[in-house]
Amino acid sequence: VARICFLPAEINKIQVAETERFHGTEVSLPRADVRDLDHGPTEVEVKLTPKELAAVAVHVFAMPARRPKANEDGIVDWAAEDREPVPGAMVAVEQLKDGEANIDLISPDGGETFVAEDGGLPEGCVTIVVRCPGFETEERAVVLLVGFNEFYVPLHPAP
Repeated sequence: VARICFLPAEINKIQVAETERFHGTEVSLPRADVRDLDHGPTEVEVKLTPKELAAVAVHVFAMPARRPKANEDGIVDWAAEDREPVPGAMVAVEQLKDGEANIDLISPDGGETFVAEDGGLPEGCVTIVVRCPGFETEERAVVLLVGFNEFYVPLHPAP
């Protein structure tokens, strides 16, 4: 609910700017539909169209003392490996666009997996930053796409 005070014109336009989660929109309000002050506020319904979001899951764990076997491209399938959780880990998503807020992810399972609190993030380029006491900070520049995005981040012990 927003309260807006103005002197009505014949046609009044209510503009809502685009945000990272919603498309911008505009609603016209003819003077004839504006209520007189003694009849209370004029209510206008503005429908916002959400942009599609990228679901994110970041799995954080300690790098094993012996690195698991990689495939022929040098990639380890961390999903298939046993992973040792690291207590106290924190994961943030830093937006690469200037002026965009960074987002701290939450862990519904006690620190093994981190997700966006409200279900998703806008698609685009971001940096995933993982911090944990006793471990080196890990930063990964990634592109989030609409749909499910899953990342595995092994942490190296601090020197």
